[in-house]
Amino acid sequence: MVFGIRNKNVILGIALFSMLALVIQLSSIYLKSEHSPLREICGVCPFDNFVIDIFPIVVSLSALLGAGVYYFMSRKVENKEIGLKSNAKVILNLLNADERKAVEKLLEGKGKALQAELTRLPEMSKVKSHRIVKRLQERGVITIERFGKTNVIKLNDEITAGLV
Repeated sequence: MVFGIRNKNVILGIALFSMLALVIQLSSIYLKSEHSPLREICGVCPFDNFVIDIFPIVVSLSALLGAGVYYFMSRKVENKEIGLKSNAKVILNLLNADERKAVEKLLEGKGKALQAELTRLPEMSKVKSHRIVKRLQERGVITIERFGKTNVIKLNDEITAGLV
């Protein structure tokens, strides 16, 4: 799950809105304080509505903190996903052409396919597909599960996460 620019813009919008609400609330408290010119005019006590004044501040600070944490953590997750993708691409480059075709077919099926589907690839026979599947299984690239008279071939979860 890659965090897109749209998600980041939404988070920045929430952060800006929270900051605006915080500034408005703090200015409201200042206007009620003893240093405010309004205090001399109206005679308002600064603690008249303390709970009502402090609640929006807490909410604004919480939203601001949450947006900031999400924004910075999304960068770390995004960098990790980019690293996974590059590692998975390196693995694909180490495969020969036929093995790469098989892995690309698995990627089209979101990480899994029937072995019979691999056999139907161009220039692929039953024997050739069987040998390719065995080699990929020995390398830990795929796992094989029995499904009736055929096998379901699944990509390793790390490779799937990096390429799909």
